[in-house]
Amino acid sequence: MKEVYPGISCFNLVKHEEYSADSVITLYLIRTEKRSLLIDTGYVECRDDLIRVLDETGIPYENLDVFLTHHHSDHCGNARTLADRGAVMYMNPEEQRHQYDCISYRYSAGSVDAQRGVLRHVGVTEERTPDIWNIFMDINRRVEKKHDWYLAIAGFPFRPVHEGQIFEYGDFRLKAILLRGHTYGQMGLIDEEKKLLFPADQFINGIIPIVATTYPHEHLLYHYLNSIEEIRQKYSGWTMFPMHGKPITDAAKVCETIAGGYARKADWVYRVVEASDIPLTVKEVTEIAYGIHDIPSIHEEFVTFKMMLTKTFSILEYLTDMEVVTVEEKDGMFFYSNPAKHI
Repeated sequence: MKEVYPGISCFNLVKHEEYSADSVITLYLIRTEKRSLLIDTGYVECRDDLIRVLDETGIPYENLDVFLTHHHSDHCGNARTLADRGAVMYMNPEEQRHQYDCISYRYSAGSVDAQRGVLRHVGVTEERTPDIWNIFMDINRRVEKKHDWYLAIAGFPFRPVHEGQIFEYGDFRLKAILLRGHTYGQMGLIDEEKKLLFPADQFINGIIPIVATTYPHEHLLYHYLNSIEEIRQKYSGWTMFPMHGKPITDAAKVCETIAGGYARKADWVYRVVEASDIPLTVKEVTEIAYGIHDIPSIHEEFVTFKMMLTKTFSILEYLTDMEVVTVEEKDGMFFYSNPAKHI
């Protein structure tokens, strides 16, 4: 554990032996004599390392608050473990507004039915794409029986967080801010006096964060790009502590990289739709855009495919918001086309 700012310490949790940006998360700890604050809990595979670090601090779990920035497995994979030991979890309840989340698995009553609808949105159905459909169903059975898939998150109790809520620890006065985009209800923390920002996964140095959803009418990419610009205008010159990668001091540069990256991706997806003589599903656009020809496996390749589907869905919805692509819903599936070709 090392100090990154007077009164703020951090430590890394590594999911794989092979060190890579997506296998490492940085957790931040603010310790006081009364209550202490931990931001996020890391991957479930890192449970033993997390407990070892926290035990070494000597902080009683009943005196530990945990601010969960969003409901992804690398951020709240160990929330149940810490809650069972007496820590108090805080999270925006909007993060659990859906029964099924395409990125993380939260198996619950109704989640399978919700999943069927979500998959149908992108053109994955038992009738149209039985091979891919069966992979999803196999994972469901695995999660239901063993709860051991690394994207699965065990349920946990938490106290709801609202935008503007204040968390005080010593001389830190942290305000919760909504960072819609990477997820619908992602939240970060700011200390306006010290000019500090914990941007969750909204800002990552050297990586363009994924904006992933398969639920319509959430406009996540639209919200995300607006949020990035707002951060650039409001918090330039501030010190930012993202959950992945090194601290950020040049918000403008990171904003430019992210905006440029999504502009290129949007152009890429638009060209696929523009070139097609027929309306395309999200799955079809994804396969053409990424050159996918083989059915993905149940492990890493399949996870990557899931990510591609969600990113493509977000981009297509953004292009629809910009009125350069037309969408039509048929029997629960969304078909995208060039409005100039399909009037």
